[in-house]
Amino acid sequence: MYAGSYTEPTPLSPSAETFGVDAPTEVETAPSGADEYIIGTHMMGSVNALCLPKPGLLVSVGADKGIQLWDLEAEKQLKRMENNRIIQCVVPMSETVIATGGEDGTIKTWDVDPDAVNDEGVKKKWSQRARKLTELTGHTGAVNGLDMYSENMLISGSSDGTVCAWETDTGTQVVKLEGHEGAVNDVIKVDDSTIASCSADKTIKIWNFAPTESGGSSLKASWDDAHKGQNVLCLIRISDSVVASGGGDFMGKVWDLADGGTLAALKGHTSAVQSLAVIGDRMLATGSADMTVRCDVIPSRPIRAGCLHTTLPVFCPLLSAAWAAPWVPLRSHVD
Repeated sequence: MYAGSYTEPTPLSPSAETFGVDAPTEVETAPSGADEYIIGTHMMGSVNALCLPKPGLLVSVGADKGIQLWDLEAEKQLKRMENNRIIQCVVPMSETVIATGGEDGTIKTWDVDPDAVNDEGVKKKWSQRARKLTELTGHTGAVNGLDMYSENMLISGSSDGTVCAWETDTGTQVVKLEGHEGAVNDVIKVDDSTIASCSADKTIKIWNFAPTESGGSSLKASWDDAHKGQNVLCLIRISDSVVASGGGDFMGKVWDLADGGTLAALKGHTSAVQSLAVIGDRMLATGSADMTVRCDVIPSRPIRAGCLHTTLPVFCPLLSAAWAAPWVPLRSHVD
């Protein structure tokens, strides 16, 4: 997949020994301006979200209302499916099914199996396998965030200010949580009894979540002014006790769920942090409107000093550079 010549891998910082991390031999830096690193493009507008239902299959959604399937090994587009409205988010439900959230407030599930066969064992035509399966309705604003809670349950966050849970096999809305005073930008499952959401109201909220019990879901904690008076744009789970967020203050933050304490603040971006990813079990990547991705190793013990960082290649055409930034040790409680 990687064509062209490489620069030498970026050396790890001297603090590598502190955290017992070996050099990641697979991490190398992409040549500047290498077209080989752009796998493809959408018809127009931004690419809003990505997911990997299974190794080698990439799904991208965007402002052009399209869902595009990419074969990463062959470096080609497999199929484009059309939606009638802009798609804000996407999440894999299995290796063959994805769910998307739209600006019209709908959640849709889609068959994306590139290897589906009929009863005779013959590979199906794309028109028979790349298709919409179900549509869930109930939100009155754009669906900005989705996550899988269980095999047949999704959770969603919307511009209507609510967090909802849905049975995907019946299309039934089973939980509706209210409490945010602005658009919900993202929602994540933390564990079987906890979910988290973030909002344009500048808060991160932690919810007790029991969708099968009447009245069993409720607000557990609210971390106000989580990003210095700016919108909180994205969340990601690191472990059952730690989550990370990105915000309009140009920072990524790592949080202790037990008490709302800030474990670390990741500085270096010059614009809002809009996306997060955990790579393996040790690295956190932050994507920003400044068109950079920064990557830091997540220490295996409490963050007190030292930093381990490296530079990763960037494959998304919306991102122009990959850099690293140090962890800024903090331990401040958010009131």
